[in-house]
Amino acid sequence: NRKATNIDNDQQLQQHKDGGDDAPESAVKSAASPPKMDNPDLQAMVNKVWPALMTEVEKKSTSMEQDLIKRHNIRMMNEMQEVVRQIKIAKVRNDEVLRAYHAKHGELTRAVTDVVEKQ
Repeated sequence: NRKATNIDNDQQLQQHKDGGDDAPESAVKSAASPPKMDNPDLQAMVNKVWPALMTEVEKKSTSMEQDLIKRHNIRMMNEMQEVVRQIKIAKVRNDEVLRAYHAKHGELTRAVTDVVEKQ
């Protein structure tokens, strides 16, 4: 099921690359020109406000994109901080285990030395 989704996504991506009907470029081109009106007065009004409207739409789109990127970056930063915290905890635990190992190794070395000296 997941593989089918990946194939569907790949097909959609290829359609975009091929300039399919749903390609982003065609959407941008159609949004760049004002819609056609039957009434000439209405058409003149639409033609007059369209550039300002598209400028505001672009600003809002850019702002939303930046907010999305910012939220993503914050989430990634929080995840990285959690990874660093877990690494620090693992390092402390590793150091504790290593100290315990060296202590036991020292005890065993002394015990073996004592046994050898007694023989």
